[in-house]
Amino acid sequence: MNYFQIKSITKLAITVLIVDDDQDDLEFMMEIVGEIDPGINCISMEYPEEVIRIISEAYIPVPNFMFIDINMPIVTGDLVLKEIRKNKKFDDTIITMLSTTIPSALEQILKDSGANYTVKKPSKVDEFKMVITEILRAQG
Repeated sequence: MNYFQIKSITKLAITVLIVDDDQDDLEFMMEIVGEIDPGINCISMEYPEEVIRIISEAYIPVPNFMFIDINMPIVTGDLVLKEIRKNKKFDDTIITMLSTTIPSALEQILKDSGANYTVKKPSKVDEFKMVITEILRAQG
């Protein structure tokens, strides 16, 4: 079972972690991040229940950015967010929560739980790339 995929690890580079139970979305987002900057360390994880263990036990570098799908089975994105924000070592990690729909009440809950951004997944590739680019550049 493949818990996570790493494009590359380069010291001192920006690290992006993408968490989504949909393999196509993971590959799509990894491609977008690679197009934005091929030097970014990009890690994808398909199993949200493993995210906390893997990043807490330092199997991967503390990510500068995380993109987490909200609607995942077993462990939802909002639970992953809450667990990550309990650990001080992730205080500087910029977390973006993604979904095809985000009701305003949920959006507020996510922000109160520590999400820096909440984003409705754009249906067009160019729009998705623009959103990710804006998030990476706004903080970089």
